[in-house]
Amino acid sequence: MNNLENSKPIPIKYSKSIYSFNDPSSNNSSYLFNLKITLKDSSVKEFLKIEKNKFSDLIEIDDHINYNDIIYYKIEISKIPLDDTNIFKINENFNNQSNSYNKRSEDIYIEFTKNATKLTMCRCYFIGVDFNSFFISPPN
Repeated sequence: MNNLENSKPIPIKYSKSIYSFNDPSSNNSSYLFNLKITLKDSSVKEFLKIEKNKFSDLIEIDDHINYNDIIYYKIEISKIPLDDTNIFKINENFNNQSNSYNKRSEDIYIEFTKNATKLTMCRCYFIGVDFNSFFISPPN
């Protein structure tokens, strides 16, 4: 007779920490993504999305934005509830000479992609650190 066949799991009591020791499920933050693009005809299109995740698909194929028409963009990301001191942004001229374009700062990564019909897709990531969170580490 094998001892493993007669073994039983050891019950472990688990209770969620009230101190939230870096517990990712306790993050109830949302993020406001605001993308403004300027087109060759000087028109401006704005894309606003609120996400629970730190990324957003800002421009999709159904938006019918011609990739070659984009000349300038500005992206701003804010954490909700809004805090005017922590607005992360990139704004610059757009280079549409290749099939994709990306830009990375310390806090934002944004990528634009052109599909076979020359329509644009854009995804943006907030890669910055949330300094509003508290981290508790044990003493040395």
